Amino acid sequence: MTNAVWTMSGIPEEVLHAYALAAVKHAKIRRCWGEGGYFSTARKIQGAWGQGETRKEARNDLREAVEGWVVVSLRHCPGATIPVIAGIDLNPPVMFSTNLLEG
Repeated sequence: MTNAVWTMSGIPEEVLHAYALAAVKHAKIRRCWGEGGYFSTARKIQGAWGQGETRKEARNDLREAVEGWVVVSLRHCPGATIPVIAGIDLNPPVMFSTNLLEG
């Protein structure tokens, strides 16, 4: 038996963390010229972004945002599709009712 820590979404914490790391691996990080610091976005995760004084801080903030985005999506948006990233599929399995097939 493993000592996995489970998140509020029912996904093991290490799986969620691996997903978020994969999502930010190719993050777009831009310098904020007017205010200083950096702004980061993940290509497949719309609505998750990070910021920080350094590129590393912006990437770390984005990783945390992706983790939060997944948890909120799974808990509060039934039917929402979580993008598969680096082969990690966090979408719940589709359940079919046998009553529909018996007609």
